[in-house]
Amino acid sequence: MKIFGLVSILALAVWFMLSPGSESTDSAAEMSAEVAKDSQASSPRTNSASDRSKPTLSARTAPVAAATKDLTMSEGDFISALRETNLESVIAVNDLVQKLRAQDPLRVAKFFSARLSAIGDSNSAERGRLFQSANALQSDALLPFWQDLAIRKTPAYPNESALIHAAEPTLDSRVVMSEMSMAVRNLGLISYRDPAAGEILKSIALRPLDIHNTIIRQYAYEALKESDQVAGMQIVRALKKDDPLKKRLVSDARSTK
Repeated sequence: MKIFGLVSILALAVWFMLSPGSESTDSAAEMSAEVAKDSQASSPRTNSASDRSKPTLSARTAPVAAATKDLTMSEGDFISALRETNLESVIAVNDLVQKLRAQDPLRVAKFFSARLSAIGDSNSAERGRLFQSANALQSDALLPFWQDLAIRKTPAYPNESALIHAAEPTLDSRVVMSEMSMAVRNLGLISYRDPAAGEILKSIALRPLDIHNTIIRQYAYEALKESDQVAGMQIVRALKKDDPLKKRLVSDARSTK
């Protein structure tokens, strides 16, 4: 009925506007606008179905606020996460990495170093799980952890130097070599962004500890050369002619020609 009345009124307004002796076109248009405005004002606005279905701001944010909680990982959570992860499963390792990367990198790095110190040479399986997890994480904050493994601050065995320099390799010596090789590799990756890692590699190549055989020294040299060719050249120049690493590098260079 309201729509019919509005149409009738508008029709009359147009008739008067076109009739002789009527007021000007502008007056008729103004009259029509006023009539339409009054009709619109008299009709109460109703929310559409789509408007009613939209939640208010408070309704949308309330569940989010309720779900917010402290996600900070404790050291106990860290240890449990490592123990419960199947390191042979790519998916499980990826899930672990995502959990660790959601935490503060320095905090996680401290957990790794503290755990390595706590394990020491008491549990080779736990130690292996620890450094494999660190290798999967690939964090620059783990520099102290990898330095520890590279210079054997926390050894896996009490007689590592004798194991490395023995005439025949053993399972234990392979474990030590694996840890040092992995540490050198990760220090090489970190050295692209942190010069401190490069200094550690340079020290291993030029001023090796008794534990560092020629193979590990060469790994250190090559890892550093990839990130800093100038530093690699400096190592070659600094080596004495009778240095085993110098002889090895010269031999390798000749064999590739």
